[in-house]
Amino acid sequence: MKPASYRLYKVKSFWLALFLPILGLAAAAVMVFSFTEPNNLSIVMMAAFVFMIVVVVTPAVVLVLLNERNRVALEHNQILRQKLDFERHYHHVDQFSRHINPELLKRLGVAPRVLHQLSFPATRDGEFSLNDSVYEFIHHSFAQISQAAQVIEKLYASLDEDEQVVAQNRLEFVINQSVYLMYFIAKKVKGEAPQCKDFYFLKDALADYYDLIMSVVDFDGRSEHCYDLAAFNQVFVDKSIKTWFIRNQMFLQQACTLASSANPLEDDYQKWT
Repeated sequence: MKPASYRLYKVKSFWLALFLPILGLAAAAVMVFSFTEPNNLSIVMMAAFVFMIVVVVTPAVVLVLLNERNRVALEHNQILRQKLDFERHYHHVDQFSRHINPELLKRLGVAPRVLHQLSFPATRDGEFSLNDSVYEFIHHSFAQISQAAQVIEKLYASLDEDEQVVAQNRLEFVINQSVYLMYFIAKKVKGEAPQCKDFYFLKDALADYYDLIMSVVDFDGRSEHCYDLAAFNQVFVDKSIKTWFIRNQMFLQQACTLASSANPLEDDYQKWT
């Protein structure tokens, strides 16, 4: 940054404040000289003109100097603030990258800087809060899966036909929602698309995405973004559900095909935001 004394010479208002009063008083002096005999002009009158010039010019110049100094100070503070935000941003990225499990990132094909950009999009501007629009939606989706799995756990072995229908509906919802959520997260973090091998893949795959999201939430210190996948894991233990898996092997593939082409969660997210 150039010193204020140098920059001041390029400020038009400085020269205006300096010369306009002088020109005005000079014009007044010319008029006085035009209508007054030179012999009658006293030294006192000439001194008065000089004094008037000094009185008028000095405050104007001082005001310009103060204004320029304040402007330079503001620019200097802004540069310092931008530099500090820049340093804090890269420190935040570095700490974030150290916090996330590298093996987990490798399994999911996720770059830590991309994950950081999604999670904390405004750190370059000095804002370090979590991207609530995305993480609240993901939290809501995990909660839906957990709640539906709890219903399955309670009703799947029921002999009541209506309860069996509800349990079956919730099972299909859990499968679909799990696949949609994994594809949604993978797309947001520019990671590798989940490889849908079989139903039992879902248990470990969703656990990885769960761990990824929880690592970010833990880094941010958000204790309210916690959910239990115990009921979801139990779905893969129940023998009667295993039988349904065997009879409906195409169901998972259909969910993956839809998620890769027109993921319903994308529309839900647009409505959410």
